[in-house]
Amino acid sequence: MVFGLFGSKEVYVGLDIGNYYMKVVCADAVWQDIKNLKSAKVDLCTKIAVQNIGDRELLANELSNLFSSYKAQKKTVKVIACMSSPNVIVRSIEVPKKVNIDKEGADIARNYVPYKIEEAKYEFAPISDEIPEAPDKKEVLLISFLLEDVVVLNDIISNAGLEKVAIEFDELGVWRILEGANYQNFKNTNSIVIDFGYVSTKIMVFYNGKLKQLRNLRIAGEEIKKRIIEKIGSMEFSDEGWKSISFDDQKYSPILIKAFEPLIKELKRTITAYKGRMDFYNIYTIGGISYIGGLNEYIQKEVSIPVSYIELDKMSNLIKIDKKIEGDFKREFNIYVNAFGLALRHGQQKIVTKRII
Repeated sequence: MVFGLFGSKEVYVGLDIGNYYMKVVCADAVWQDIKNLKSAKVDLCTKIAVQNIGDRELLANELSNLFSSYKAQKKTVKVIACMSSPNVIVRSIEVPKKVNIDKEGADIARNYVPYKIEEAKYEFAPISDEIPEAPDKKEVLLISFLLEDVVVLNDIISNAGLEKVAIEFDELGVWRILEGANYQNFKNTNSIVIDFGYVSTKIMVFYNGKLKQLRNLRIAGEEIKKRIIEKIGSMEFSDEGWKSISFDDQKYSPILIKAFEPLIKELKRTITAYKGRMDFYNIYTIGGISYIGGLNEYIQKEVSIPVSYIELDKMSNLIKIDKKIEGDFKREFNIYVNAFGLALRHGQQKIVTKRII
């Protein structure tokens, strides 16, 4: 693998560890300000099969080997990482203006996280100091991780001999891309992003580019694979992976429709809940499972909102890709998207040192 960062003393990495793949993207980004991307260059993308997400030693060795030549050149490999985990909680909440988050944060977070607060790593990020319909309240974003997941990530990065810059929630990656590029006028429209993972699927609601809610559903690749095997008796991927499965194939169609019923119900519930307050402009799908043939068309038919992938070609004025990896990166962008977005965060770190959501 060849990087394009020969003249740099630092290598900027976005790392997304999931239950199926560990995704690594190296990119350098220049930001006009904290919210607007000026330019980015992608120099490496690779995915490594994950046998056991808890095998810290194996994953650390894979990362160490990947960056061994740069460590030998005394380059600093800086990592912003996430774990694609169903334990992540992200949602906007309204709190009294006078509340002291530093002192009362634990009591507030305890109402929303499903695990013991002692087992959580949580923080709050300001969204709005003014809520027109509730002048005595302000809006903050609660971000919570299971502390155990954070420890695992820290250990993997440290044991690989790399430098941790930050541990983030995974969907911050796609959010940074959509916001930074103002993709399809993202900052002024309301959107839903669905991230299809191997263990869970996340539904994110964005209002004028700001994340309002993230929901985890236990319907994902592992469950779909199990259902197909139960009905058909086997499931063998071609080289196209999930692209070889399709709603248009009568062998798979009834199984897929049944499997995605909970997703459609949750989407309809979400759309109804926000009806009258916000209309959704688009639904974007990411993650490896999103490549199932006809999935976008099926969702669009069920909820009557345009559904599409995030297209790199629509951001070609901002994002350049090393020719050696361009084909792979574009072909599997839905898989790399969160790792890429986290890699872009390094550019924001150059502007401001404190963590800004």
